[in-house]
Amino acid sequence: MIGKVRGAIDRAATPIARVFQALGLSPNTLSIVGLIITGFGAVLVARGQLIVGAAVAGVGAILDLFDGLVARLTDQTSPQGGFLDSVLDRYTDAFAFAAIGWYYDVTWIWAVCLLGFLGAAATSYAKARTFEEVRPAGRDWADLVERPERQLALWFGAGFQGIAHALGVGVEFLPWVVTVVAVMGHVTVLQRGAKAMRILEGGTDGP
Repeated sequence: MIGKVRGAIDRAATPIARVFQALGLSPNTLSIVGLIITGFGAVLVARGQLIVGAAVAGVGAILDLFDGLVARLTDQTSPQGGFLDSVLDRYTDAFAFAAIGWYYDVTWIWAVCLLGFLGAAATSYAKARTFEEVRPAGRDWADLVERPERQLALWFGAGFQGIAHALGVGVEFLPWVVTVVAVMGHVTVLQRGAKAMRILEGGTDGP
C-alpha cells in the first residue's frame, strides 16, 4: 500500500536523505546500520523491553528506508546494492517476527510468527522469481502489504503493547496484530502470484 504513495514519501524524506548524503553515508552503510539497530531493538523486545525495543527497532527500520533514496540522490544505484538491500530486508523481517515469538514463547504465537515470516519471504520471492524470467518495464508491484507496512505494524504493535502493560491494561493485542499481518501477507502473495502469472503469460498486470 505504501508503494502507491512512494513518490510523496520520497519527496518528504529527501531533505533528511540529503543530510545523510552530506555526512558521506553510503546507501549500503545505511542498510547495514539499519539492520544492526533493528536487530538490537528486536533483542530488547524479546527480553520484554517492548517500548524501548520497539523504538530502537523503529529507528533502524526508518534508516533502512533511506538507502534507496540516498542511492538515487548520489547516483549510486547498482545491482549489488539492490541485492544487498533485498537480502538484509529478509533479516529485518525475521528479527521482527522472532522477537515477538520469543517474547511470548507460546506455541500458537510462534506458529503465527512463522507463517508471517513465510508470507513476507514469499512476497519478495514472487517478484524476484518473475524477474528471473522476464524484466517487465514499468510494472507496479505495490500490493496489499509490503515490508514497510509489516515493520510499521509489528513495531508499533509491540510499542503500544508495552504502553498498555505500563498502564496496567491486561489485554494482549500484539499476537492478533501479528495474526493480521500474517494473513494479509499471504493475501499479498496471492496478489503477486496472480500478477506474475499474467506477466509471464505475456498479458497485462492490470491496474
